[in-house]
Amino acid sequence: MKEDSISLDVQAFEKSVDDFVNTHQMFKASDGLLVGVSGGADSMGLLTYLKRRHSGRVVVVHVHHGIRGEAADADAALVRDFCEREGIVCQIVKVDVPREAAQKKISLELAGRQARRRIFEKLMTAYHCSRLVLAHHMNDQAETVMMRLIRGTGVAGAAGIQPVSGIVARPFLCVKKEAITSYCEALHIAFRTDATNFDTRFTRNSIRQEILPQMTAINPRAVDHLADFAQMAADYQSEIEFWRTRLTDQWVTAKAHGLILDLSAFQTASALMQRLIVQDCLIKAGKTMIDVERRHVDAVIRLLATDKTTWDLDMPHRVRVSRRYKELIFERLRESGEKAPRFSERFVIVPGGKVRAVVGGYRITVLKIENFQKKYKKAHLINEFFVNYGRIRHDLMLRGREPGDTLKIQGVGHRKLKKFLIDRKVDKNRRASLPYLADGSRILWIPGIWRDTEIGTVQDQNDIGLLIRLEKIVDE
Repeated sequence: MKEDSISLDVQAFEKSVDDFVNTHQMFKASDGLLVGVSGGADSMGLLTYLKRRHSGRVVVVHVHHGIRGEAADADAALVRDFCEREGIVCQIVKVDVPREAAQKKISLELAGRQARRRIFEKLMTAYHCSRLVLAHHMNDQAETVMMRLIRGTGVAGAAGIQPVSGIVARPFLCVKKEAITSYCEALHIAFRTDATNFDTRFTRNSIRQEILPQMTAINPRAVDHLADFAQMAADYQSEIEFWRTRLTDQWVTAKAHGLILDLSAFQTASALMQRLIVQDCLIKAGKTMIDVERRHVDAVIRLLATDKTTWDLDMPHRVRVSRRYKELIFERLRESGEKAPRFSERFVIVPGGKVRAVVGGYRITVLKIENFQKKYKKAHLINEFFVNYGRIRHDLMLRGREPGDTLKIQGVGHRKLKKFLIDRKVDKNRRASLPYLADGSRILWIPGIWRDTEIGTVQDQNDIGLLIRLEKIVDE
């Protein structure tokens, strides 16, 4: 190939990337950039492009995953030698990914991704870089879209890889793999080829080596069309996200134990918006979108369509979805899957006793009221309860629930506590964690849920009144 034609090819390549960078406002000329470089054609091409076109500081990071032995060592050596020749700051970081994967009981792929993210974040801070620049290209985009469609995805998944996502910029997303390879060859840039990229036992490799070539044989512009489709999906997703965010902010409440979705409002939404809100709650509860697929969302929607008002459904990342009447709860279970801790404290209240204490995550204050029949008719706040101590027959105690507990409801009579809580639609996983004020087996007060109206009435002018105030200081 003639020198002039090589130069023109290089200029055309760089011009297309320049335009893409400017269109998406990826970074300014003065920005410090951290560049992830594996040693392959894509990342070596990206590093070369940035060295030639970016006037700001460039820092290179190469993550050695401790997997491919001598081949991985050669990758690291290539990156280190290139940076030394070109005067580029370079950090080679070695991580024992197999050990981390075994310790965390996750796949090598996920362990590698987590290690890279951790290293990138650390070096971004250390070198005061404003952008992390990665070498994803148009073929990567096509592979990602295909893989997500095959596994099952929505519009957000079909949007694929974004040019700019948070601090991450991807200048090569507008060019194909072969164009990058040609760019490296035209400028005599050495690069390495990872043999594992040809192992079609892995889904992405199968798509890259088998499926996309067949699609390209049918239509040479198949990769371009998949990339265009991803951009259209991103545009649609942006509009959908605007409305989903507005409705989620109105209908979903964040609590200590998870997210609570108001089903009364939710059931007025369209089928599309319902799916999107459920998906969003699953992702937020699990703190990742990995492995959250359409089938999981559909499973929740199907159960919501039944007549059942209480049910539990386990999802990826230890997320449990629970329907409790008019609420849908998304919570991430502890490692062992245990429920919320029981309220196990037993605090006896007597006139003249301890007036302020911390009991089971609650601050309890007890005020003795003299001549209370003139001063107090009832407690004024939801977290206050008034007791005529002269009516107490056993120990007045703040405790957890116990077998045989009952309530005396005015106009109804005695009822079992369990039946009462079911009728009041109190979540069964919450019942054991609640504090109960009791006189023997008779429940007098369930803060925020119910109070006995009889126990505070006056019998005698010498009766002792107690005002009990309870404040929660520790999340359940």
